[in-house]
Amino acid sequence: MNDVLQNALALRRAGKLAEAAQIYGDILRAEPRNFEALHALGILRYQCGELELAERLIGEAVTVNPRAADALYNRGSLLLKLKRFEEALSCFGQALAIKPDYAEALGNRGAVSMELGRYSESLADFARLTNLRPGLAEAWNNHAGALLKLKRYDEAHASYGKALAIRPNYPEARKGRSAAAFACRRFAEALADADQALAFDPGNANAWEQRADALTELNRRDEALASYDRLLELKPGSIDALHNRANILVMLRRYEDAARDYAEVLRLRPDYPYASGHLAFARLCTCDCFGWSRRVHSREHRSGAASLTGMRRFAWPIFRRISMNMPWLGSWRACRNTTTGGALKPSRFPSVPTVRDPCVPALRTRSIISSMRAIKPKSKSRGDCAISKWTLRSI
Repeated sequence: MNDVLQNALALRRAGKLAEAAQIYGDILRAEPRNFEALHALGILRYQCGELELAERLIGEAVTVNPRAADALYNRGSLLLKLKRFEEALSCFGQALAIKPDYAEALGNRGAVSMELGRYSESLADFARLTNLRPGLAEAWNNHAGALLKLKRYDEAHASYGKALAIRPNYPEARKGRSAAAFACRRFAEALADADQALAFDPGNANAWEQRADALTELNRRDEALASYDRLLELKPGSIDALHNRANILVMLRRYEDAARDYAEVLRLRPDYPYASGHLAFARLCTCDCFGWSRRVHSREHRSGAASLTGMRRFAWPIFRRISMNMPWLGSWRACRNTTTGGALKPSRFPSVPTVRDPCVPALRTRSIISSMRAIKPKSKSRGDCAISKWTLRSI
């Protein structure tokens, strides 16, 4: 029997999977509870991409020999791929109970805990893994990822640094350290790491997003806009990227382009936070409010009827819809005053420090833009981290 199993193993390693599968099938027809044949056939089915069948076969092998740590680990890895996280967690726990220094099982159990949002448990597993394998870059990367999720940003930055000291050309660790540096408000460092990650992987959308965010915070708006453009080439449907690019366009006073982006955001997700207010502001800025305000008080436009056309067409319907929910827009409801020909009254606006935009003198543009930056949704990559997972252990 051992010679037959060895022959099947040689065939499998040589890539002759069909012949190896036939041998394992013959063994199981003669001896249905043969642990070695069940386990090996499960690994073979995994190599063929048949994950559910592979998990069932290795599960049967585990029932034959519940103390086989490798089989438990392999079943857990398959369950992880099938997104059956609780069962995977149980399998890795059983494997570690039999073999406490099983590094791969520790790493994958930590990865499952991350998927389930149990970041403290995953941190404990990754910490044990770094003690077992201090020279393993993936261990430090995963440790840093758990710290990032727990918002322990300085420690995460240090752990990413250890991963990069072991493997300098590690794009996932570069992106992770960029995210940690950004969270620590060390924007120049975040930009440097994002640039290095892109040097290794120019098509990585998350790295472009991190680069764009860092450039925005550094007030390098033209470069940030170019990075968001590149990001949207890679991820055309990214709503966060569209919204953030629109914010940059507002800062650059390209209001028509910003309005188009905000409108697209609302088309894709009508309830996107603050997008309605930002769209209203961008559209209002395209109405030439300064010229309109002067014409209202001139003799030939005393009624103000003509000057209200732009306001009514572009901005007023949106302000009316959202003013009840946005305090800084609520004061606009009182500005539609027919006795003054529809002229906007500066006294109606909130009393906040102002720096006037020459195009929109009454709008407190700088303070509104500052609030837009403050509420700008951070990219999803900011709290995300690439967690390394180990695959099946062969026999």
